[in-house]
Amino acid sequence: MIGWRSRTVGWGCTVLFLLGLAVIVVVWPKFRQWTVQQKQLRVRSDLRYWSRAVEDYRHDYGVLPAGSGPVDQVLYPILVPKYVKSPFRYDLWGEAIEYVRSADGQHFRVISRGWRGVPDFPLGWVRVKPSTTSCYEDDMILQDGELLRYPAGPQRSCTLGWWSRFWVIPQPRSAARRELATHH
Repeated sequence: MIGWRSRTVGWGCTVLFLLGLAVIVVVWPKFRQWTVQQKQLRVRSDLRYWSRAVEDYRHDYGVLPAGSGPVDQVLYPILVPKYVKSPFRYDLWGEAIEYVRSADGQHFRVISRGWRGVPDFPLGWVRVKPSTTSCYEDDMILQDGELLRYPAGPQRSCTLGWWSRFWVIPQPRSAARRELATHH
C-alpha cells in the first residue's frame, strides 16, 4: 500500500514537470525569436560594413568594383586590407554574402540570402521594391548603402509551418563556422 507521503511526492513531481513543460513551451519560442533577431542585426551590420567599403572604393577611384558574386571572390581581392580590415565573407547562417553591380555600373547591392540560402531574387540585377519582411528565411538587401529589403517586427518561418518555432536555431555551415570562430 502506498503511503500519503509517496503520493504527495508523486503529485509534486508531476506538477513540477508540467510547470517546466509549460515554461519551455512559452519561453523557447521567445528565446529563439530573440536569437534570430540578434543574428539579423549582426548580418545587417556586416552588410553595411561591405557597403561602406564599396562606397569608399567608389570615392577613391570613381567607379564601383567590377563583377558580381560572392564577396570573397569579387570584393575581397580588391578591398582587403585597405578598405576592409576584418572582413566577414559569410553571414551568420553560413551563406556567402553576395555583391551585385548593375549593368550601367552606377548601383550596387550587398545581399544576405537568409538562413535557407535560397535566393528570393535571381543574382542578376532585377527590380526589387523597398519592403520589409516578417520571414527570417528571406533575403536581406542593401542597395547603394540603403536597406532595400530587410526583416522588421516579429519574425516567423514562412516556409516551415507553425511547428518550426520549436526547431533548433539554424547553425552556420562549416566554412562560415571556421571564419566566425576567428572573429570573436
